[in-house]
Amino acid sequence: MDQHLQRRIQRYGWDRAAEAYAHHWHRPLAGLQRELLALAAPAASEAVLDVACGPGAMAAAAARAVGSAGRVLGIDLSEAMVQAASRHAAELGLDQASFARMDAERLALPDASFDLALCSLGLMYLPDPEAGLRELCRVLRPGGRAVLAVWGERALRLGAAVRHRRRRGAQRGLPAVLRSRPGRCAGAPLRRGGP
Repeated sequence: MDQHLQRRIQRYGWDRAAEAYAHHWHRPLAGLQRELLALAAPAASEAVLDVACGPGAMAAAAARAVGSAGRVLGIDLSEAMVQAASRHAAELGLDQASFARMDAERLALPDASFDLALCSLGLMYLPDPEAGLRELCRVLRPGGRAVLAVWGERALRLGAAVRHRRRRGAQRGLPAVLRSRPGRCAGAPLRRGGP
């Protein structure tokens, strides 16, 4: 499928689903999101990027962890999801959380601007997941962390979680953990899932 068309279909679908998403999916995804946040360990005053933030549950939890001295930016392809996430953060009084409609494959963000990047069950929906991973790594500061989950085999539980720490001077391409150990992380489910 043409990548431009795939993005339009994704955006349309998520815009339509936004109103009911948090209600129907909060409970089933809560355990996975707790696990991802435990792996990510957002710390006070860190800058966090939440890619494919949906209605903002992960971003809100990260915003609580980084506190008022930190900042969280949630991005999503769906404007309706961005609006839902903004409302959710405002209801919780999380001024350190902001949201923007943005394509994960073309982040309109400066290099090395985040300590932590999160992506919970969004990467596998990208027309070009490797481009999304490259962008995610590009915006991480040296020593920054990326924690993500994708849908995978039931044997891997709800999602396959990956933690990656960008090393100073490391190549900015696809994280080595995805290249070198695909059977034990998100690489294999991505290849099996296709576009």
